[in-house]
Amino acid sequence: MTSILLSKARRRLAAKDPHNVFASTFAETGFLGLGSLVLLLLYFLQKDIGIMKSSNDLSKTFVVSFWTLFVFALLNPSSSIIYQTLFWLLRALIEKSPKLRSRDSFNLTDNVVVEDKGGG
Repeated sequence: MTSILLSKARRRLAAKDPHNVFASTFAETGFLGLGSLVLLLLYFLQKDIGIMKSSNDLSKTFVVSFWTLFVFALLNPSSSIIYQTLFWLLRALIEKSPKLRSRDSFNLTDNVVVEDKGGG
């Protein structure tokens, strides 16, 4: 009897949430939203392939984390605020990490100010 009730509960949960980012986006926004999501993901994928070919280990870490989270969301409910926050936070870190890397290698001796020794 318990297994029957459990399966009914699972069916209700599956009816409310398709457990798939693409199906959920299509159900909520239609073809326009689904097309926008696919285009956005293709842009991310193209950019991330370039990052994976680079030597920036920090960016590579963020890329692997982002796509791991995305694959997880393909098979699990993605409507939680934690997923949404991590998704966009990782994308922001991926976009910003090459700039952070270039600041780390900034040479402080390039901006030495020479005082004016004029005697006046």
